[in-house]
Formats: sequence, C-alpha cells, structure tokens
Amino acid sequence: MKTSSSREINRLKNRDFEKNLKLGVLFLNLGGPERMEDVEGFLYNLFADPDIIRLPPFLSAFQNLIALIISKRRVGKSSEAYKSIGGGSPIVKYTQAQSDLIQETLRSRGFLKSKCYFAMRYWHPYTEETLERIKEDGVNTLVIVPLYPQYSISTSGSSLKLLQDIFYTSPQIWGPEKIVHTVVPSWYHRPGYIKVMAKLIMNELKQYSSSDFQDGIHVLYSAHGVPESYIAAGDPYKKQIEECVRLVSKEVTKQLLSNSDRPSEIPAHIGNDSIKL
Repeated sequence: MKTSSSREINRLKNRDFEKNLKLGVLFLNLGGPERMEDVEGFLYNLFADPDIIRLPPFLSAFQNLIALIISKRRVGKSSEAYKSIGGGSPIVKYTQAQSDLIQETLRSRGFLKSKCYFAMRYWHPYTEETLERIKEDGVNTLVIVPLYPQYSISTSGSSLKLLQDIFYTSPQIWGPEKIVHTVVPSWYHRPGYIKVMAKLIMNELKQYSSSDFQDGIHVLYSAHGVPESYIAAGDPYKKQIEECVRLVSKEVTKQLLSNSDRPSEIPAHIGNDSIKL
C-alpha cells in the first residue's frame, strides 16, 4: 500500500510530467496525387512497396523495375479517374482537416501543447518529412494512429513498418530515451466509430418512403479486399471487416428500435424484415 509520502512523490512526478509533456499525434494515411502530373510518381511509389506487390524471392530484385512498368501502363487510366474527381486526390485536404479538428479537440480537453501531424505512405507529405517536423517541434510523447479502421499488412502494416525502420536506424533521435511512443493499430470496434457509421446509414435510410420500407431495403457494405495469401499468412483484415459489419449492423438495429435515435422520417413500426443488413 502506498504511503502518503509516496503518493505525494507520485503526484509531483505526474505534475512534472504534465508540465514537460509535448504531445504529438501522428496520423498515417495512404496519400494520393494532388495534381495530374503527380499520378505516375504516386503509382510508382505504390507498386514499389513489397507489401503491395509481393514478388517471388527470385524476382524481388526487380521490384522497382516492375513498379515502373506498371505505373507507366496504368497512368493513363488512373489519370482519367483522378480527372473525373477534379484533377487530383482530396485525401490530403481531408486528412489535414481531420488532423486540425482533433488537435482542436485535444487542446480543448487540457492538452494545450498537443499538436497533430499526418504522414502519407506514397506521396507528400512523406513519413520522413513529417518526422522532421515532429523532431523540430521537440515532441517527446507520440501517439501513432493509422487512419485505417481495420489493420492490414498492406495498409497500416506498411506505414508502421516504415516507422519502425526509421526508429531502429536512428535511436539517437527516436529511441525511447528521446521520445515515448504508442500505436493504435486498429479502431474499427470503438463505440464512437460504430455509432457514427450506423448514423450515416440511418441518414440514408430516412430518404426512403414508407412503401419502400414495406417492399424491403437492403444495406450493402463494401470494403477493399486483400489477397488470400495475406489472410493465410495471418493478416486480420478480413476478420476485422466481418466483425465491424456485425457491430455496425447491430447498432443500426438498436437505433431503429430507439425512439430517441431513430430519425422521425423512418416509420416507428417497421417490420423485422424491412431492412436487410
């Protein structure tokens, strides 16, 4: 049992820790070309990653060459796709806005010196660029959050592996005596995320009429897939997607049955078979 003196020592230590805490939150994302002329370079970086294109050992030495060939073959079709959404990917803009809002929330909760950063795996701002900013800002405590709700070797895993390599090769900068860090590997199961996903579905369901509900409405979940070889090697992505769908479906049902959560546009008494999740 702690004595009063030991509690006081711990209180002073905690106060000293809070006083010197320089908290950083690093969000990790895929990235995307912001301009049409960036498309080929982005594709090359993507396909040069062995976690995206896994080659047999005897071909691994040709990874960069193969990435170059694929990127040149795909650039035309991909450019047209990016052109159709305005001439580039909005992912940097969205991630910046998300980062700013979370920083604002953290500071409103008392973490006045906290700062949020984001790094892209295959385009600017690259991980190395963002880490340089974190170092310059003197961050001594870092929370690392991949912006992929479910973990996969090819998404969160690739970004975290790059960070691990940088930390390992530069212990004088990123070693535990210089900066303490922790990782949130996945968050698909967090109650807040599940409720928000369910609410998005509810916002779409309220656009349907009573007769539509009588005829029946289907909700289709869509997700990126990964090769079966990844799943066989232990990648948890498929299981996490399935669990996420189960949790969201359960929450949708809960909100439909709740007079306070169910939008007024949705009939109060819908049949159990009205919505197929």
